[in-house]
Amino acid sequence: MDCPICQTKGLSEETSSCPHCKTDLRAIGLIEKADQAYSAQKKQKTLWILLAMFFVLAFIASLVFPFSTGKYVPQKEYQAMNDQLKSTQDELQQAKQQAANLQKEFDAVKSKEEAVKCDEFTYVVQWGENLSTIASAVYGDGNQYAKIAADNSLDDPNHILDGQKLTIRY
Repeated sequence: MDCPICQTKGLSEETSSCPHCKTDLRAIGLIEKADQAYSAQKKQKTLWILLAMFFVLAFIASLVFPFSTGKYVPQKEYQAMNDQLKSTQDELQQAKQQAANLQKEFDAVKSKEEAVKCDEFTYVVQWGENLSTIASAVYGDGNQYAKIAADNSLDDPNHILDGQKLTIRY
C-alpha cells in the first residue's frame, strides 16, 4: 500500500498510519480491499457472461447447421440433438442463476465499498509544505488550497506550521 499524502511506497496492509506523515491509513486500506474484491467479482461476472454467451451460440449452432445442409436427420440423431439441446438449456439456466447470484454478491460488495469511503481525514503538515502543495497532493489541484483553509478556519492560508494538523474533506 502507498500513502496517498506523502507518497511513501511499500507500506504493509496492516499499517494503520504512515510512519512518514502520520496519516491514518485504515480507511485507505479498507478501500483497497473493497476495490480488490470488486475487481475479482467483476472478472467472475464477465467469465459467467462469456460462458452463457458460448452456450447460447452453441445452442443456436446446433439448431441451424444440421438443418441448413438440406440433409435428412435420422430419428436417433434428432433425439441426440434434442437431448443435447435440453442439456444446453439446463446449463444455460444454471449459468443465468449463477450470474444472478454473482450480481447479488457484486451489489453487496459495491454497497460495502460505498460504506467504507471516508469523507475526511487528518493531515499533518511536513516541513516545507504549503496549502497549495498539500491541495495538489490530495485533490490533484493546487488551486484547491482555499478549500483546505476554509475547512480549517485558517485566517492566513500562507501561514501554516510544521506538524500542524489539518482536516481534509472530500
